[in-house]
Amino acid sequence: MMEHGHTNNRGDNFFSVCYWYQAEPYTDFRALPAVEQRIPRVKR
Repeated sequence: MMEHGHTNNRGDNFFSVCYWYQAEPYTDFRALPAVEQRIPRVKR
C-alpha cells in the first residue's frame, strides 16, 4: 500500500512490470489466467 498523505483518500493507480531474460535450461510454466482475470479492477 502506498500512502498519499495524512488523509489517504486519493484513488491513484500504480502499476509496475518486471521482465527477465533467460537462456536454457527452462521449464514448462503454468498457463496465464484469462485476460478478464488479469485486468485490474479499481475499488472505489
